Amino acid sequence: MSKNPFVIGISGAVGSGKTWFANRLKESISKPVCIFTLDIYSKDEEYVNGLEFRYDNPQAINYDKAYAEFSKLRKDKSVKLPVYDYASHRVVSEITCNAPSVIIIEGLYAFWDKRFLDEMDFKIWIEADEQICKERRIRRDVKERGESFEESMRRHINDSEPAFDIYYKKGKRFSDCMFYNVQANSSPKLIEVLNNHIYGKR
Repeated sequence: MSKNPFVIGISGAVGSGKTWFANRLKESISKPVCIFTLDIYSKDEEYVNGLEFRYDNPQAINYDKAYAEFSKLRKDKSVKLPVYDYASHRVVSEITCNAPSVIIIEGLYAFWDKRFLDEMDFKIWIEADEQICKERRIRRDVKERGESFEESMRRHINDSEPAFDIYYKKGKRFSDCMFYNVQANSSPKLIEVLNNHIYGKR
């Protein structure tokens, strides 16, 4: 019987570098890895736009659907994960993830739902200065998501900043460690530590 996948949770503020860290970690692991991004399980756009702070509200995530898909992965089953287009806020295709040895759950609210928290073997909070997060977010939105500078700035000030204080910064207390992300081109020592931990557990 195969061992259960090793599950790592990654959370932090908008622009802190969650996806970057998850990708760097995946590249460093020689075993099959699946990055399970909770943000792609957003509910219907019309519903989300009616929420306070919109996509920065934890109620924007369909946790039931996400957990059902995650549970299949946990049981060594192949799962077709949605590919989400953040510009149109729609699922545009699928990718197949086959029975991974390591699952990386990442997202703004990766530590929000207790079902996911209970499945995580190790939880990482990505920390960065507020101004750095804002600059990274605007640069990403303009370059990758087709937003104007003004629109991205408005969303950050009206949605992301207040939602951080009210909702998702609470997830920090559930983390096993915190990575202070100041240089996007660095090779974090934490990745080496995690690899040693992963291979020591398998």
